[in-house]
Amino acid sequence: MLDAVDQLLTWLTDQSPILVATVTLLYVALEGMLLIGVIVPGDLSLIIAGTTVDSIPEGPLVVAGGLGGVAVSAFSGHWIGRHFGPRVRASRLGRWVGDEKWKQAEEVLHGSGWLIALTYFVPGLNALTPVLAGILNMPRRRFGLWAMTGGAIWVVGYVTLGALAGEAARQNEGLIMPIAAGVAVVAATIGFVVRRVVAKR
Repeated sequence: MLDAVDQLLTWLTDQSPILVATVTLLYVALEGMLLIGVIVPGDLSLIIAGTTVDSIPEGPLVVAGGLGGVAVSAFSGHWIGRHFGPRVRASRLGRWVGDEKWKQAEEVLHGSGWLIALTYFVPGLNALTPVLAGILNMPRRRFGLWAMTGGAIWVVGYVTLGALAGEAARQNEGLIMPIAAGVAVVAATIGFVVRRVVAKR
């Protein structure tokens, strides 16, 4: 198991930073456009992308890919919601999401801008807000401002977490599993705390 994880980490590190940044951009963009983030949260893609960073110049490149994805997701998702929102919500995936999550996302959008920003740290919820913001006819500039604010903190935070974990794993191969578990605990804790904050607002 350890050998497999080590090989995966080595393979990821060997990939071109431009390729990693591009894949990150595409995944984060699709997360809020096609709701795939409710199935596989973007947090995971950012952490994995971060593990590939093994030099200072690579970090900003991967972060730029993530930020590009946030921008495409926020503004394209908003456009999709405004023009095709009811169809998206009534689709098979939209029904699978469930009314409870849609209502939670709607409450967030009716709240302060900081709540919109914080949704990026709640897996699944951030995938719903772009489309729903369009459905509710929220001003694109207001939504985009807070989405980019929260998205920037989210991308930098999780890419950095992945980079630190990746470097620690490369330096301590025998501790790969504990490091991976630690990252999972940190990400889960952040998600839990932010979810509680959002729920109380």
